[in-house]
This record gives sequence, C-alpha cells and structure tokens, in this order.
Amino acid sequence: MAALGVRGVNSGWTQALAGWATGLVRDYGAVQNDATMESLNRFRWAIWVMIPLHMFFAWEFGQYRIHAGQEAWTTWSRTISLSHEVMAMVLMIIGTFIILYVPANRPAKALAYALQMALTGGYLVLGAVLTLADLRVGAGAGIATYLLASIVISVVSLIRPEIYLPLFFVVYAFFDHALRRLGLDAVQLDGVRLLSMSVPVMSAVASWTVWQQYVKATLLQRQLSARNAELQYLAQHDMLTGLFNRRHFTHEAQAELARAARAHRPTSILIADVDFFKKINDRYGHPVGDAVLQQVAKIFSDCVRTTDVVARLGGEEFIVLMPNTGQAGAMALAQKLRAALELHPLQVAPHVIPVTMSVGVSELAAGCSGAFEAVYAAADQALYSAKALGRNRVEWGVLAASTAQGHHQREGHEVDL
Repeated sequence: MAALGVRGVNSGWTQALAGWATGLVRDYGAVQNDATMESLNRFRWAIWVMIPLHMFFAWEFGQYRIHAGQEAWTTWSRTISLSHEVMAMVLMIIGTFIILYVPANRPAKALAYALQMALTGGYLVLGAVLTLADLRVGAGAGIATYLLASIVISVVSLIRPEIYLPLFFVVYAFFDHALRRLGLDAVQLDGVRLLSMSVPVMSAVASWTVWQQYVKATLLQRQLSARNAELQYLAQHDMLTGLFNRRHFTHEAQAELARAARAHRPTSILIADVDFFKKINDRYGHPVGDAVLQQVAKIFSDCVRTTDVVARLGGEEFIVLMPNTGQAGAMALAQKLRAALELHPLQVAPHVIPVTMSVGVSELAAGCSGAFEAVYAAADQALYSAKALGRNRVEWGVLAASTAQGHHQREGHEVDL
C-alpha cells in the first residue's frame, strides 16, 4: 500500500511538472515572434551606431605601434583590429537585411530569426575572441570582456531558453577549448577556467529573467487587448444575434444622416417586427423564440448590402439603415427581407414554425435635413400601420413636413429653411 501511495505521489508530481513544462513551451512559442521583432527593432538603429564604433576600434588597434621584440603584442593588436573589422562588416550585412527585408510592423519570418541568431552569436563570439586575445598577452581585465558581451547581448536579444542555452554553452565550449591552447601556466589557467564557467550561467540567468518578464508583459498585454476588444464588442453588439445594438445603431445612423445631408444623398431606414412573437414563445418556449430571432438576424445579414447597417432594437424588433437609398430601393429591400423570412420557416424537430414580419419604411430625401428621431418615428408609424392592416406586409411612412424641409445653399453657406 505504501508503495502504491508513493507511486501515486510521484505520478502526480510528474503530471504537474509535465503540465508546467507544456504551459511554458506554449507561452514561449506564443511570444517568440513578437520577441524576435522587438529584438530586431532594438538592433535596427543601434547597429548603425555600433558600426562606426567597431570601425574606430579596428583603426585604432591597427595603428598600434609595437616595439621590437614584442611580437606577441603585434599579434594581439592585429587580432583585436581584425575582430572589430569583421564585426563591423557583419553588422553592415545584417543591418542592410533588417532594413530591406524585415519590416518593423510585420510578423517575424525565418530570416528574422536567422538575423537575430547571427547578431546574438556574433557578439558572444566577439567577446570570447577579444578576451582570449587579452589573456594571451596579459592585457585587459581577465574575462571581463567576455562576461560583459554575454550579459549585454543576453539582455538585449530576447530568445527563449531552449534556444539560448545551447547557444551560450556552445560559445563557452569554444572559449574553453581555445583557452587551454593559449599556453597559460597551470595556476592561471585553472583560475580563468573556473571564472569563465560563470559566464554562461550568469548570462543564462540574465536572459531567462528578461525573457520571463517579457513573456508575462506580452501575454498580459494580449489579455488586456482581448478583454478591451470583448468589452467594445459587448458595448456595440447584441449578444443573442450578433447584430449591432440600438445604441451603436443610433450613433451610426446619426453620423450617416449628417453625411447624407452634406452630400445631398437620400437615406432610408426600415423597422421590422416579428409577427406574433409572444405566441411563439408561449407555445414553443423561449429557446425556440431565441432561434427565431437568430434566424431573422441571419436572413437580414445575408440579404442586405455591405453598406447597410443592421441592428436589433430589442425584443423582436430589428432595424436597417440604408445609405444612399431612396423610397424605391428601400421598399424593394424590405419586401425582399419579408419574403425571405416567409419562405424559410424555422425547423425545430418535430415542428416547422412559419415566421413572418411586418415592416415600416421611411426616407430622408436627398437635399433634406432631419434628425434620426424623425425618420425613426415615421418608420415606426408605418410599422404600426402594417400590423393594423393584417401583418406580414410592408408599409411606407412619410416624414412630417416640419422635420424634413429643403436644404439650400446661399452665398456659400448651407441654411435650413
């Protein structure tokens, strides 16, 4: 029994660890694209600052004057000069590729990852080579250059752990192999090797810390953006049908009527009400009533133009804004919607439920000015007329004369008459 208990605990820990690792890999993969682009954006202009700096060091150490009998120092200065010269050329190539082929606001591609790896690996190798050159002649400050280059690049270049760990330790293996061939005495060699072991470890810790902070910040920002988008959607849409809600529709309609008045274009609206909707709810239940509303919303969305705006007013009422549409076009669309709904009864096994609607239509004619409320009131009155005349029909509503008067221009100014 005890053995079974231990195995159960071990299995639980194993599953928890596997779940944690899977979550990390998922999160890391989700942000690596952004991390690569963020790294390259950091390098995008910094490269053109570093190139002159490397060229200056290449020239400075190339001019270094060595006295006779100090050939080791000649080799040292040439190594330093050549290293900076090569790094400057590498940066020129990488910088050109970044500017030409890696747009700042585009998703990272294979080339972007390759350029990031080249920059990261290049500076790690540069730090190792400069340190080896210094150690050969006893110049510099021990492994400081290697350590500094590794720490800085691990902070600036955002790379996931499973990539940067092999990279750091491969460069360290190169450094350690070359270090043992420098001809240092045993005591100095052991001391430098012991200190150099800390470089990949410290670099990995720094890289992991920065990476974790970036992952958390990026995922949090995405969550906030998604939440804000969801809140914005909820503020503008009806959750049952997916159509715009009354508030957003009113805002869109007011803006469109203002544009239409300036451009002397007609604008029409229609209001539709599902006939005998309460009876459907009472007989078949509210879930079926919801299905009816969803079917009406789908038919409206499928039949209107892309320029039209469809919304659910509330309950069983729907409304459509038709920009640049006069009476004939508005009535035609209303009849099309009415007929489409009548021809598509709701199929709810074992029932086939016929659904119809009554529609009221109104128009703000070209060259007229009027508030949305006036056009809405005219369409609403027409809707009541359609219901009074037997339902399942379309009626036209005329705006009151006081709310739709001619819109003229005098002396370059628009005047409401």
